[in-house]
Amino acid sequence: EEPAPDAPPEDDIPVRIQPRLGRVEVSGDALEVRLVEGDQSFPPGDVPAGTYYVRARFSEDGELADAGQVTVKAGDTVHIACTAAFALCAPR
Repeated sequence: EEPAPDAPPEDDIPVRIQPRLGRVEVSGDALEVRLVEGDQSFPPGDVPAGTYYVRARFSEDGELADAGQVTVKAGDTVHIACTAAFALCAPR
């Protein structure tokens, strides 16, 4: 089948690129951690590269609360340590 006369050559068609991912690993005594950017929220693990607010829950009856900020670069792994005594999660 012939391409339409005005169709670009196949090698000129842009390929949809997946977002570049980094990885976040969490240790410490937080019961739940979420990475928040705008209206998006991600669990630890593989996440799109970017800067995130870290929200954590440190007690069974507690709620997620601001606990820090982290920048994740594509291809990198960031380790975050969460400490209930300070209600803080920080890269280590």
